[in-house]
Amino acid sequence: ILDYINPIGEIHIYDNGDQYVGALDSKGRFHGEGTYFWKDGSVYQGNWNLGMMDGKGIYFGKVNLPDAYCYMGEFKDDKYWGKGKLQIKNGQIFEGTFIQDRFVDGYIKYVNGSSYHGKLNAHGYNGLGVYTDKHGASYKGFWKNGFKSGEGIEIFQNKEKIKGVWEKDKLIKGTWYGNNGDIYNTVTDFVKWSL
Repeated sequence: ILDYINPIGEIHIYDNGDQYVGALDSKGRFHGEGTYFWKDGSVYQGNWNLGMMDGKGIYFGKVNLPDAYCYMGEFKDDKYWGKGKLQIKNGQIFEGTFIQDRFVDGYIKYVNGSSYHGKLNAHGYNGLGVYTDKHGASYKGFWKNGFKSGEGIEIFQNKEKIKGVWEKDKLIKGTWYGNNGDIYNTVTDFVKWSL
């Protein structure tokens, strides 16, 4: 953390053990550039507006715990809000757009090597997005509340693919393109052929 944090300004020490280094407004609120040190080890350095994190900054949370994390980007009203990058100590990364502390659009890199690029809502992937697993298989298409729902293309590790329509992760209709040039117009045709 000390590689990133370089506090400048007047030091304020609070009864609860927290410390703030930086500018205050006429009412004693954090305002302008400043650095706040929580007694639990968390640190924020960046812009403040009327006592709240607001503008560009960097936040280190749960510093002494296994699930420590760092967020670098835009803040508004004490929340991640705008463009930013959140990195968890275990290696998971969220980079893109945040609204009220929630990641809503961008790129996710998971610890196991899989990734997702697209939009999300409170229930998961939502809208147009691309999920790629750690072996290189992928799905590019529409999602709804964390499920493949709508038109999409699924490409398998062996490069065979299905273009079709999904509903809650279930393929409803589609065309399977095999590596050997075979084309099955519906999943039913493929199942009958493979029996």
